[in-house]
Amino acid sequence: MPKGGCNIVRAVVIVPPSLINFELQKGFALAIAKAREPISGTCPVENVRFLANLLKFNDNSQNRYSDDFLRATYIDAFRLTLTTSTSQPGIDQMPETVKLLYDEVNRAFNMEILKPSYNRVVLVACLRFFCELFCLGYLPFKDATVFNAFTLPGGNSCRVRVTAIVCMVKIITAMASLKGASGLLLSIIKQVMVDPEPQFIREVLKQLAADPPFNFSEYPDRRTLPLNTWLLRKTIWGYMVHPKTEHRVRMLIADLFSVMYQYSDP
Repeated sequence: MPKGGCNIVRAVVIVPPSLINFELQKGFALAIAKAREPISGTCPVENVRFLANLLKFNDNSQNRYSDDFLRATYIDAFRLTLTTSTSQPGIDQMPETVKLLYDEVNRAFNMEILKPSYNRVVLVACLRFFCELFCLGYLPFKDATVFNAFTLPGGNSCRVRVTAIVCMVKIITAMASLKGASGLLLSIIKQVMVDPEPQFIREVLKQLAADPPFNFSEYPDRRTLPLNTWLLRKTIWGYMVHPKTEHRVRMLIADLFSVMYQYSDP
């Protein structure tokens, strides 16, 4: 029995008769991550330690199939346990449970660099977890530049690049009141639109339209928003009406503009 007093489930065995159990095991991890204390609203400490041990003591040695998706699900479950930070940003200021999860994800992240998972699913889950730490105030905004290395076209898959860009936008949105946030958002939009990979451009625009930096329906008076600058709206509009913009990209930009600004024009 590992530290924390929680029994760990049996070793991973992925064979056709046990695929249902395998999916249930993933759903079980996500379910207990959503549990909350009735008073504090935080995830119970026992649940957090149990989830951390699931990843730490995960045994795939008897299985000829990869457990990449299972490990990625565990990291996604870590992300669901997090709540807003009440302390100063920084690794040394993290609560014990958050630091425990951070260490496990950091270990999985380093292993992912040495031995990549299928379709980089573990790396994507790690990036989303780190993004959540930034958004909830556990890590300082100045350290968010670590995502830049995963947005570059050389050596990174399209899925990883899209995840890194979307994470950066979410962090900027969460810290919109900080100086320079609006300029960073504008530079990201420009970086995406001049990217040499068409699929990357389309996927980023699709995800930004689904989860934009700000939504017209939620903020009718957009003039009070720090991220809503004249230059940002003019830039998005310019890409949308430019004659050389590819038609599928144009439609996705129109979706993004509609979500952010409805039917108004610059």
